[in-house]
Amino acid sequence: MRATTFVWGVIIATAMAAGVGCGDDSTPISDAGPSDTGRDDAGDPCEGIVQCAAVGASCAGNTLVTCTANTNGCLVETQTNCETSGSLCDDSGSTPMCIFDACAGVADHCTTAGRTCDGETLVVCTMDVGGCLFETRTPCGATAGASCDETVDPVACVITPDPCDGLAGACDTAGTRCDGMTLVTCAPNAFGCLVETRTDCTTRTGTVCLDTAPPPRCLVASDPCVGITECVAGTPTACVGDDLVRCVPDGFSCRIETSTDCTATDRGSCGDVDGTPICAVAVDRCMGATECPTEGRSCVGDTLHVCAPNAFGCLLDTATDCTATGQVCDDSADTIRCVDAP
Repeated sequence: MRATTFVWGVIIATAMAAGVGCGDDSTPISDAGPSDTGRDDAGDPCEGIVQCAAVGASCAGNTLVTCTANTNGCLVETQTNCETSGSLCDDSGSTPMCIFDACAGVADHCTTAGRTCDGETLVVCTMDVGGCLFETRTPCGATAGASCDETVDPVACVITPDPCDGLAGACDTAGTRCDGMTLVTCAPNAFGCLVETRTDCTTRTGTVCLDTAPPPRCLVASDPCVGITECVAGTPTACVGDDLVRCVPDGFSCRIETSTDCTATDRGSCGDVDGTPICAVAVDRCMGATECPTEGRSCVGDTLHVCAPNAFGCLLDTATDCTATGQVCDDSADTIRCVDAP
């Protein structure tokens, strides 16, 4: 039995060494394919993701915008509204971040200083005495003839004056008519306002007011312009300094050069309005108040002085006694303001 066992042991060992007797479906090592270890069959992990340009952070108004790489290395943008946490997006340092906003509790708090029009309402975001931004809204239409104008600097309520308002001799319809022997003319004056003038036709011998054939006019048998120096028909209206010079027909149809001193009317001047020379009236936007010289903030003792444009763009000084609230005026920081006493 020992000999037989030995022989079978030799046979089994020999068969195992030859690779047979372990099943016919075994794959020889020499036929095995290459290893799959390390092969990338997953594709681009960032496919379908809108990536931001570069890692970093910035402020968009009061929103903190960050660009960071996710676990797959894709650059993903996230936005954080700092205001929801009572913070302010601050990009004054090397790393933009949401920081605590001490002004968050200020009534009508706003985040960006400036002046804009919301329809006919002037919206101003400016600093209060403590250096916090707050918003004021001024309905320009509350002042007669005023509107909000974003084309002026600074943006302001602008009054467009009406030089015809309350004008003596104003009439409604341009034209001429006869009132007995008087020619009544309704025509624009130097300010473009319709004004009535009356010409007594009988001041020249043999002249009558004729309205049986249009247009009504003073009619004289001879030349009514004899001895009168007429200007050339078609001579353009022009400003000569603040005088408006026009070539206009008188009641006898004689062309007479007239010169109107625009400054004879309060705040009047001669200039082009929509390309037409005319007398115009400017507005005293300060309503008689004296303007301060330069926009800015300063301390005079413990009084804070703020020189800033009002709703009409006039630089007016506002003085605040900081001590009235137990504070002092501090001009050592970038923003001059009232602060708690040290």
